[in-house]
Amino acid sequence: MVQDRNWTVRKLFGGTIEVNLPEEFEDMSDVRLVPDYQEVFADADTDRSVIIECMQLGLCGPERAATWHFENLVSEMEAQNSELQDAAGITQQEAVNLDMSKVSPTKALGTIVAPKFRDEIVKANTVEMSIACLRLTNVTTDLLITVNCPLFIHSESSAARDGASIQNESNNPSERRRLFEGILSSFKILDWSLFGH
Repeated sequence: MVQDRNWTVRKLFGGTIEVNLPEEFEDMSDVRLVPDYQEVFADADTDRSVIIECMQLGLCGPERAATWHFENLVSEMEAQNSELQDAAGITQQEAVNLDMSKVSPTKALGTIVAPKFRDEIVKANTVEMSIACLRLTNVTTDLLITVNCPLFIHSESSAARDGASIQNESNNPSERRRLFEGILSSFKILDWSLFGH
């Protein structure tokens, strides 16, 4: 088991999906408007975030879906730099609660250099972005799980002004990997009617 006692069950999209997250991740819909197709959680102390969203199918085959969404996000964020470091399929062992007859899952890991929110380009942060794309067969939906972990926070970025720091235990490589793996292993689709099934 990749989780410990400070992980809690979160109900998503009206209880149709369930996932475990560390308790320090706050539901952003409690503090700001979040679109209906997204669930957003963030840890203010570290500027880490987890975004789960229902997206239209990426314009690619299922085996490249996570990579396609990584590249699309890089473009949308107008990143100054990016590097895709790994891309692969997701096994049943990694995502024990997924019905592989209904889902074609892939993952992508990389880094991006981009400013946060409305920060100027010169205040860009470096972020490790881990993406899991659960392509739902028979429906035109890619269910996207994006985990953002800052590797460098510019001293004048909005994240730094809010007190976020990368100098903490949760930011070492094994903890970043554990966060992504813990989300994948606990992710459950409880009600397929969310996708029109």
